[in-house]
Amino acid sequence: MELIRTENLEKVYGDHTVPVAALRGVNISIGQGEFLAIAGPSGSGKTTLLNIVGALDQPTGGKAFIGGEDLATKDKHQLAALRLNRIGFIFQAYNLIPVLTAMENIEFKLMLLGKSQAERRKVALRLMDELGIGSLADKRPQDMSGGQQQRVAVARAIVNQPAIVLADEPTANLDSVTAGSLMDLMESMNRQKNITFVFSSHDRLVLERARRVVKLRDGQIEGDETKQ
Repeated sequence: MELIRTENLEKVYGDHTVPVAALRGVNISIGQGEFLAIAGPSGSGKTTLLNIVGALDQPTGGKAFIGGEDLATKDKHQLAALRLNRIGFIFQAYNLIPVLTAMENIEFKLMLLGKSQAERRKVALRLMDELGIGSLADKRPQDMSGGQQQRVAVARAIVNQPAIVLADEPTANLDSVTAGSLMDLMESMNRQKNITFVFSSHDRLVLERARRVVKLRDGQIEGDETKQ
């Protein structure tokens, strides 16, 4: 089932005198359950593409669809609801809320969804145990390693079982062993829960693990390989 689609997607930054084309006519289709990496050098448009399909940014031209719904037809409240209910985000800089514990960071999305405190705690505890981070429950981000913070970020992204997780350079700040462990974790979530993972990365480890690699250069797709 097709989950994400773009049609002739374009994104231009800057004014008319010095425009910078980040995306130039990108067409891509991503199905439910894929484990896909968007690859390319810095400035190729990887993050811009993730931001647009994640309803964090708007294209200059073309269209982006989630589950067949045109994002351009949604107002800001509908887009916020879409992000909250259907999309999980994992960022290079972790983006945990510093004043909250690991448990509270994971519970935060469930709070926004109106879940009771008891239900939030039950779901978060079960997920933390499942991901092997139960011992971090009462720790704040400053008291965790980078790898621990990123595992908490993964838990926060998937706590409400979204259809899609968008991960922007998730291993960039991690050593190779920690990065490999994180990829194991996300691949397990993909296979067990059928969550679609889309990575933006130029990390060889991520590209080796991805089952499909779409290569971007200068805002255009120059390759699309599905591994056997």
